[in-house]
Amino acid sequence: MEQEIDLEKYVLLLLRGWKWVLGAALLLAVVAFLISTLLPATYEATTLMSTSRTRFDLEFESRFKTVEDYQNAFRAFPELAMSDQVLESLSEQIGLVNNQPLTLAELRTRLAAELGADVSLIRLHVRGKESENVAAWANMWAAIFVESANEVYGLQPAAETEFLTSQLAQVSVELEMAEQALIDAQQEDRVAVLRNQLDTDINLHRSLLGQQNDAQLLLQDIQRLRDQIATQPAGSGVGSLSNPLTTMLLQIKAYGAATDIPVFLQVGSDVTAITQMPASAQIATLDGLSQALQTQMSEADAQLTTLETQILAEQVTYQTAVTEQARLQRTYDLTKETYMTVARKMEEVKISTQDQTQYVRLASEASPPTEPISPKRMLNTFIGAVLGGLAGVLFLFLREWRRALMRR
Repeated sequence: MEQEIDLEKYVLLLLRGWKWVLGAALLLAVVAFLISTLLPATYEATTLMSTSRTRFDLEFESRFKTVEDYQNAFRAFPELAMSDQVLESLSEQIGLVNNQPLTLAELRTRLAAELGADVSLIRLHVRGKESENVAAWANMWAAIFVESANEVYGLQPAAETEFLTSQLAQVSVELEMAEQALIDAQQEDRVAVLRNQLDTDINLHRSLLGQQNDAQLLLQDIQRLRDQIATQPAGSGVGSLSNPLTTMLLQIKAYGAATDIPVFLQVGSDVTAITQMPASAQIATLDGLSQALQTQMSEADAQLTTLETQILAEQVTYQTAVTEQARLQRTYDLTKETYMTVARKMEEVKISTQDQTQYVRLASEASPPTEPISPKRMLNTFIGAVLGGLAGVLFLFLREWRRALMRR
């Protein structure tokens, strides 16, 4: 079985040696109180900064926005307050007042920056031996920080206006060039002329194709009528075929008039006389007409081939002109839109710069502290008493342990 711990023995030991415990506690409490009294007092002064967005969002051009990340900016303020540049400026101002500037290392041991309960609040703490000095230094630090923070995160009208002015001048030159290019193109605009020429050739091509189709049908009718005449018995009349022949000759005459080619000259003006000719003479007449139509179709085929090549070339020329005109118009529209966007943004910045509201402002100045933050005499005395009591208890336990060893 494990040996049980006899707590009664230890309690009796403490009761017998309570004077040692109380004496040690009183001794260390007095020592802590005296040391706390002799140590120089340390004071702390605090200034409060507040940050805020602009009171209104002026936006003439929604496609050209000023991006502001407030939350990240707020979190960066404590580091900005402890930056070398800010502390160097503070050291110089302290040196002008005290004739002895502090080093950056010394300042960092006395300064502290933190965010408040709300991230839009920043607290700047300064510690020192003299209450008047820490308050003055805290206010100096706050003024330097406000100026630096507004310079980094606040409105920068000069830089932004300079940038937009240069951009506006550049876009203005580009707009003038685009306008002049469009004017020059309009003065030499051949799109309408090319379109008319192309339409004329396309209509002519369509007309020739129609005439070729009509001629082909006439050739078929001529061949069919010729075959009918040729199959008539020798010496018989062609009275039964006079009406179809008359119709055919009239069609050929009308076709020749429509095509501006005098095919009908081979028919003659007296269609009735032809219908009274012998069969052999009628066949010869039809063969002549067929030959004339074939010749005309061959010429039309050559004309169609030439016309097709011409139409293809005209289409390329026309489309090139249309594309170039569209490109110039598109360039002009885009440049004009860019110019108007930059111009609106320029006006927005000009109006915004008239708002002198600071991005970071001093919310509360530091007043000279009346109570030191250290040393805390009562707290130190209490801690000394506790440590003294523990030391007394430890002494009793060690003494009892030593006596037990000697008895053995």
